Amino acid sequence: MKTLPINATALDFAFDIHTKVGEKCIGAKVNHKLVPLSYKLKSGDQVEVLTSSKQMPKEDWLGYVVTARAKGKIKNALKEERKRIADDGREMLERKFNHLKIDFTVQNINELANYFKLPSSQELFYRIAVGNIDVKHLKDFRQEHGKIVHKSGEISKKQEHHKTLEQIVSETRGKADMLVIGENLQKIDYKLSPCCTPIPGDDVFGFVTINEGIKIHRVNCPNALQLLANYAYRVVKAKWTSQELISFLA
Repeated sequence: MKTLPINATALDFAFDIHTKVGEKCIGAKVNHKLVPLSYKLKSGDQVEVLTSSKQMPKEDWLGYVVTARAKGKIKNALKEERKRIADDGREMLERKFNHLKIDFTVQNINELANYFKLPSSQELFYRIAVGNIDVKHLKDFRQEHGKIVHKSGEISKKQEHHKTLEQIVSETRGKADMLVIGENLQKIDYKLSPCCTPIPGDDVFGFVTINEGIKIHRVNCPNALQLLANYAYRVVKAKWTSQELISFLA
């Protein structure tokens, strides 16, 4: 018998049994039926934990658990895994420094972290290990008086101007000429409707308004059915000129 707080999940149950059982948990059987890790348990449930030696704790597990024990164990496991990856990155960086005949000193490592605007050397090692920073770029650096500098000049420590959320979103969505409108599919000025905020790739249509020109709606917009039913004569075709898959900031 296990006593767990309300909204506890199958993953909480696994960590309550043993840390290693939780870390290797891939799912559970509740009352002999398969359930995911995020399944919320009810009083009287009979739980069988399923494990795999290949399973590792994931970042999103923190959203599945409610017990402090499970959260603490997951955070520790993630920290250890990150540290192990960072150690690999440190070795990669040291080999590259030796190859470029740059001293592998704390000062030079910190200068490099500052150049990439990272909070610590640990984060630098981690990003090198996972491939976010390519060690090939280190050929752009050289050593002067024992200190690492960029070949284009001193390493700049100035932070980039912070962009507003609106700027990031407009850059991500693209410019106005990404959409073509009407039977001839011409590039006409338009506005994205705030009720459904379509993004490139969505199925869309144009709606001719009285005061605000053409507004673009998604076809599954909550207002689309009413507009199409009552004002079909004001609806125009619209499609994105570029339909490739893009990742958007959410």
